[in-house]
Amino acid sequence: MRGVKKYTHPISQITYYYHRKTGVRLLSEPGTTAFKDELDRAEATLQPEPSPQKGTLGHLMTAYRGSHYFRENKPRTRNDYNGVLNYLSVIGKTPLSAIDGPFVVRLRDKVYADRKRRFANYCLSVLSVVLEYGIELGVVKVNAVKGIKRIRRRTDAPKVNRPWTRAERDTVMNIAPPQLLLPIAIARWTGMRQGDILKMPPTAFDGYSIRLITSKASVQIGIPVAGPLKAVIDAAIAAAGEPTPITLCANSRGKPWTESGFRASFFKMIGALEVAGKVGEGLTFHGLRHSVATELREAGFDSRTIADMLGQKTASMADHYSSEADLSSKLKGVVRKMEKRNSARTKTSTNHG
Repeated sequence: MRGVKKYTHPISQITYYYHRKTGVRLLSEPGTTAFKDELDRAEATLQPEPSPQKGTLGHLMTAYRGSHYFRENKPRTRNDYNGVLNYLSVIGKTPLSAIDGPFVVRLRDKVYADRKRRFANYCLSVLSVVLEYGIELGVVKVNAVKGIKRIRRRTDAPKVNRPWTRAERDTVMNIAPPQLLLPIAIARWTGMRQGDILKMPPTAFDGYSIRLITSKASVQIGIPVAGPLKAVIDAAIAAAGEPTPITLCANSRGKPWTESGFRASFFKMIGALEVAGKVGEGLTFHGLRHSVATELREAGFDSRTIADMLGQKTASMADHYSSEADLSSKLKGVVRKMEKRNSARTKTSTNHG
């Protein structure tokens, strides 16, 4: 029977029937009218939702998904946008004429209550993009998101993706299994993003440097590999053997990591270390990117150099990543120069007097 799965229990030998696509169990006798009715009801649940009406937010979101603007986004961005558009689909029947400032404020506050600050602000950003497209199409007169304030981060909230301390970096790298050690070591010494590290082909490492085009900013980077990192990479390549893996980093089965699989393994290890009191709270993989920027700034490097290391097009993000740098050592030299200069002026004034 097409669309029906037949299953006979190995012990009781009782035969069961299920609608294959939905997994719904069919209780009536096969071949009967009742059985056909059950099958039809199960199939009906698979019917696609009716297309949203013109003039509604749902219709505009569907149009945006089919636009070149959406298609030209990077895969990660498209995936993130889809998450927001799916979330907003519950208000898809809202007429575009009803989307004004107060509506956006109510939406922002509801999303904030449901999904916290970052998602609420991101929803506003995506909705703004959709409404701008609606203006181009002539179905929206104004972008109601413009002028609406984003939800500010609490001043006493814990830092997100805080830099790792030197002790934390040493602790994690000493205990991490090989499949986690390699991506962690790359992030620790280069500041590369998790997505770029996990997708990096073996050919990106030429024995001396890591060279690739970043996925988010499409920036060509060529980072000389530090000695400690080279030792980890060489050991991983030697352990991999033949054939050469698709990606430089691989999981415990020698297969390319999925991002969700890596996150699960990474946070399981970090969570155990946190419970044991060996690392502080709030360690994230992205925090290693902040660690590299912080370390470079504390060493006296300028924002442009830090941006080049991180594969950033502008220096402003380098300032963001290195905002928690301890500049006391650098400023000691500044204070000494101030003292020396003022001392010289004092002597000059005394001599003239």
